[in-house]
Amino acid sequence: IRDLIVTGVQTCALPISTRSYTMQATEKRGELKLQNQYSILDSGSSSYYPYAFGIKTGYTSLAGQCYVGAAEKDGHTLIAVVLKSGLSKTDKWQDAARLFEYGFAALELDEAA
Repeated sequence: IRDLIVTGVQTCALPISTRSYTMQATEKRGELKLQNQYSILDSGSSSYYPYAFGIKTGYTSLAGQCYVGAAEKDGHTLIAVVLKSGLSKTDKWQDAARLFEYGFAALELDEAA
């Protein structure tokens, strides 16, 4: 898990919250539009989490549905690592949102103390 967290921290410097990106045409291909499919970033989705941005999803038979993501709120950035998240492809989004909410609530309690 530590490696996933380190990767997440390093990736936060990249433009990973972009919903779509158009790559310029090259000599070998025309213009190419890439579309982000992460429901957690889609304001029209029931899985939307307004503070989330990026990072990486995945699936393996051992780890199941996975997500390494980040969220920023009130000047704080949290990294969440979700492994073996349910059977549905959307379970990882709810799990990540719960982790983010837990983390932000803990920060609020800490700051209030």
